[in-house]
Amino acid sequence: AMDWPPAFKCCYHCGSRKIQRIRPSAFICTACRKHLFINPVSAVAAILLDPQNRVLLIKRAHDPGKGKLSLPGGFLDPGEIAEEGLRCEVREETGIEVGDLEYHCSRPNRYLFEETEYLVLDLFFVARMTSFAGAAALDEVDAVLEIPVSEIDLETIAFPSVKEALRIFRER
Repeated sequence: AMDWPPAFKCCYHCGSRKIQRIRPSAFICTACRKHLFINPVSAVAAILLDPQNRVLLIKRAHDPGKGKLSLPGGFLDPGEIAEEGLRCEVREETGIEVGDLEYHCSRPNRYLFEETEYLVLDLFFVARMTSFAGAAALDEVDAVLEIPVSEIDLETIAFPSVKEALRIFRER
């Protein structure tokens, strides 16, 4: 379980600062009696695997995790289906088209962006590729690397959730 950050400085209904936590993810404004909630945002990432058991990793071009490695992926838009959002993110970041996706696991994550910490639920999928031909460092990516799954140094990975997903994948 994650520690919950202090969430609301003021009520988004009435503007009052009289906020009281009633559960880890639920609050109440004691001024207007409206409930406020913190729910994780959804993100997706792909373990793209070629026939030689290599994984396509990206080198992040921006913080958080600038210069570290991660899996291609990103945040889902409202109303977007996880698999379609993931295909779009992989295309935008690497130029690769992904077909079938197999659900792998989910892990909580924290994403600190412009001094705001977002609580995230990362959904991981596996796609078996015939090759990584045409893979390129595109949107928000400094480089793409093909690394055998057994040789990935988890200390070079940007986020704890991604490290954990890769560790679980290796164990299976």
